[in-house]
Amino acid sequence: MANKYSAKRNPHQFFLLPSSFVASDYLKGRLAKRTDCLNYLVSTILQRQAMGAGHGNDDFVTLNMAQLNRVMAKDDTRAVIEAAVSGGAIDIDKHYAKGSHSRGYRLNERFKNDKIVKVKPTDRRMIDALERQRNKHQVHHKDPRTSKLIQQMTDEFYKIDVDLDLAREVISSLPEGSNPFDRQTIITEDLANKNFIVFPTRWGRFYNNISGLHSQVRTALSYRGARLRSADLKNSQPAFLGLRTHLIYQHLLPTLYRDRSTVLSHNHHLHLPSPHLLLPAHLYPDHPYPDNYLPYDSDNLVIYDSENPLSYPPDLSLFNSEVSEGRFYESFQAELNRRGVTVPTIKHARTRRNPERGDVKDGLMMHVLAKKGGYPSEFRNIFAERYPTVDAEIRRTNQSNYRNLIRELQGLEAEFVIHKVAAGALLLPSKPLVLTLHDCIITGEGETDLIEAEFERGFREIGYRMKLECDIF
Repeated sequence: MANKYSAKRNPHQFFLLPSSFVASDYLKGRLAKRTDCLNYLVSTILQRQAMGAGHGNDDFVTLNMAQLNRVMAKDDTRAVIEAAVSGGAIDIDKHYAKGSHSRGYRLNERFKNDKIVKVKPTDRRMIDALERQRNKHQVHHKDPRTSKLIQQMTDEFYKIDVDLDLAREVISSLPEGSNPFDRQTIITEDLANKNFIVFPTRWGRFYNNISGLHSQVRTALSYRGARLRSADLKNSQPAFLGLRTHLIYQHLLPTLYRDRSTVLSHNHHLHLPSPHLLLPAHLYPDHPYPDNYLPYDSDNLVIYDSENPLSYPPDLSLFNSEVSEGRFYESFQAELNRRGVTVPTIKHARTRRNPERGDVKDGLMMHVLAKKGGYPSEFRNIFAERYPTVDAEIRRTNQSNYRNLIRELQGLEAEFVIHKVAAGALLLPSKPLVLTLHDCIITGEGETDLIEAEFERGFREIGYRMKLECDIF
């Protein structure tokens, strides 16, 4: 006689696990009955890693203990985790600090080359818990508008189709090493089986089922019979750095005057940004700006100009011009070439070559935006000479922690792309497909003009222009 729970089991309800992983190898004694709990834990870690939600190169992902307790056996959740850690199946990072840093988890490297297999749950309590989770995918975020957007964007995934056979064919042809832990299979299996997740991070970004999708595997996705399209911002990191510096000037320089509105009225090119984009305080708890704060030494500023009271230093104007036209990386690459800067052909190699665009992009992150330590950097010195105003603000922001600026830029990116552009597009009467991927919005064929119009509206509202590029996703 069939178990009464077998009839209600969702046919697509399963865990995705490394082929050599066996939960019972790590659970002994009273925990032997918790194999479904450990399978769920491992599957969840793999899914978050596949989404790209890991912490940089270390690849640790944070998990919500309350969420784990809702699905796993609450009384044994911690014991199951400890058993997996002590057995070497799961690694835990060393950065946990109560109230400030969540514990990070990742699957051990021993499973890196495994293919993924499907394992069905057997425990009736777990089956019911997974079904509840599947049917109630709304995240209760502390910000109601974020909760609403998470729900809306999760629903958007139901619009897309996945050719699973094509996806598997493409995955099997990927270069060696480009699919660790068989992550592309995890992503496509979740998409095909409507297991959708939109995961908000502490710094504002949304990770979802397409965040970690390989560019070649994207060919397996479609909407209304056609490939997906994308509208994304060119050189987005320097662009949001420019926006942030622009907002600092726009928001803080008028404090030099008694009548803010009178000063701003003289400049028809700048508009007050939306309340959420005036450097929202919740994004910058570590270094709030006092009312009398000026980001740079007053000798470097044009304090008053009757024709243009918010004049920028020439280097900031140059920087804004380059990012608004989408040519920052190319311009700085040309400057590095002019200075005779070279880079190793491969890491630590003796032979060297001229820097390419990718080298400039990597260098900006490593040596400028998130420079760790006081090591000498020719790249940074040239950046500081070319854009002294921007560099001064970067140094001030990162004075207490080299990650500060990156976190703030992610917050601005999320505020603009998700809460302004995507939120506006979701309200359009024509109901275009709207999925976000960091600085990019994914939509359908014939719908990019609608998304472009929403970006343009956003540019006008914040008084700052960036370069938009539309292409096949």
